Amino acid sequence: PMPDQPLDIVDEPVALMLGDWSWQPNRVAWETLRRQWPSLRRTVPDARLLIAGRGCPADPREPGIEVIGEVARSVDALSRAAVLAFPSPATSGPKVKVLEAMAYGVPVVTTAAGVEGLDIPPEAAVVSDPGSFIDALAAVLVDPDRRRALAAEGRRSVVTGHAPDRVALRRLDIATALS
Repeated sequence: PMPDQPLDIVDEPVALMLGDWSWQPNRVAWETLRRQWPSLRRTVPDARLLIAGRGCPADPREPGIEVIGEVARSVDALSRAAVLAFPSPATSGPKVKVLEAMAYGVPVVTTAAGVEGLDIPPEAAVVSDPGSFIDALAAVLVDPDRRRALAAEGRRSVVTGHAPDRVALRRLDIATALS
């Protein structure tokens, strides 16, 4: 089910990586962002990166990175984030973390693989190529107005295009049309 209300907007430049860290693509995404994090901190010195989920990577002891660890519910971590950062490598299928963040009104910065299978307009998430991901994330972290716009459009897109009741009705419409 879709959350009734979006989360409150986080004003501080806090990015979140969330996932099951036993999944290889999550570990690849983490290593990608960890290597580029010092560059982001030169652009956004007060930026913080929270790492949450089952089997979190060891504390990297890098300035601005905090390992939360496993959370009971993803919303517990999402509520602390100004943006979900997920430099997804090429994988298959929709990324539930991206869909869930958008449903809660948390802006998303990802790659094309991170929104694969999702029906969202370009203004609902920042989709960057891997080479410019860190610049795209920095640009969103320093712009609270853009984060608010992304949050609103992302939530609207997910609620209207991916909510279970609406998807079920579309499936019924298709089944009826085919019969």
